[in-house]
Amino acid sequence: MQTTLFVLIDFSPASATLLEFARNWSRLLEADIRLVHQVYGMAPVLTDAESKLALLQAEQQEAEYKLQELIRSCELPRHKTTIAVTAGNLAGYLRQELQLFTGGIIVTGLKGTSPLKQLFIGSTPLKLIEEADQLVIAVPAHASTLPPHTLNVALHYKHPINQAAFAQLLEQLQPHVQTLNFFSVVTANDDAAATTACLEETSQAYATRYHTSNYQFVGEQEQVFNEIKNYLQGREGYLVVQEGSRTLRDQLFRRFLINDLIYDGSLPLIVLPA
Repeated sequence: MQTTLFVLIDFSPASATLLEFARNWSRLLEADIRLVHQVYGMAPVLTDAESKLALLQAEQQEAEYKLQELIRSCELPRHKTTIAVTAGNLAGYLRQELQLFTGGIIVTGLKGTSPLKQLFIGSTPLKLIEEADQLVIAVPAHASTLPPHTLNVALHYKHPINQAAFAQLLEQLQPHVQTLNFFSVVTANDDAAATTACLEETSQAYATRYHTSNYQFVGEQEQVFNEIKNYLQGREGYLVVQEGSRTLRDQLFRRFLINDLIYDGSLPLIVLPA
């Protein structure tokens, strides 16, 4: 399967990490690169339609020039790198484009905003992950940009892992991934036996091809956050969650996930589609 990285570029300092990520993945995984930028065509309220169109076209041309300059200055492989500038809905554009690429992955950066750090894709908020419904990798500014050897996969027995998307990810990361660590949070409202069964069955399903382990964090989420943080930061690799799972739907867990693990902990995040 040919991997194509749709790298979302907004020309901020955070783009440097994404470009290094794209260069390394292209070299080590032979991935193609598509640099994507969204323009907005901002114009004064009373501007006529013809002038607005001219402003938008000028903004698109400038963005295309900047993207070409990034290809040159960052030494991206020219024969494997293309560019795209869209003025439309970014999620809609990505859905349409990714229909043409069976191995497409959206790659986005993470930015911090005070007082609460949040997950951003360019200038588009977290909901783009839900709207695009595609495999997404979110890369913090200081994270490793090399393909991971370990994946730490958050599971919940009520939200089975998207096996097709996970299998695609593992295929694309061959031969780099060697270890899969599966973990779950068990609260008072959860079925402990179902959690154990889910973890053991999932772990055993991959045990013939990878080093696997599974772990449970028992208690309310506020109580186990530090334990989860120590567990994950003691292991190299990426964190894997599934779109639509409790991990992303729960506001408290999402705040912890983004603040402490992803942004502050420089832990890259992979989001599987539902």
